[in-house]
Amino acid sequence: MFFFVFFFFAVILVLAAFAWIDWRSYQVPVWFVALAATVFGGWSVLLGRMNGPSLLMGILFGVLVPLALFFLSKRRWIGSGDIWFGGLMGAILGFPRIVTGFWAAFLFGGLLAILLLLMKKKMPRPSRGAGLIPYIPLLAIGTIVGLFFNFSI
Repeated sequence: MFFFVFFFFAVILVLAAFAWIDWRSYQVPVWFVALAATVFGGWSVLLGRMNGPSLLMGILFGVLVPLALFFLSKRRWIGSGDIWFGGLMGAILGFPRIVTGFWAAFLFGGLLAILLLLMKKKMPRPSRGAGLIPYIPLLAIGTIVGLFFNFSI
């Protein structure tokens, strides 16, 4: 039981760190995301939270969804760090919980965008203009939702 509680605490702490970094700089260190995915993916399998196929399918799904958005938007909606972070989500959640995680991230992102439109505000973006919402904080919220809930969609 201790290892499960420690796992959840460590995941939330690392997700909060990534969310804060992306919120402040709109970039995340890809090597750190890859390291976190390796550690949490291995830890999940060792704790028996998921099996190998669930881990691999989660990572694959976690990378392919943001990658599709990356190419559909011609790199305007999403950055490469978000693609890597999708892999981290898959390593933490596995399949099918990754679906719940993305669903929650899209839902909270849409709600935030509507709120900003209603308030007629834009997100400050220091280097490349204004108006873009950092996506990793939303993916982190989606990951936490996916950790504790698994909705049948």
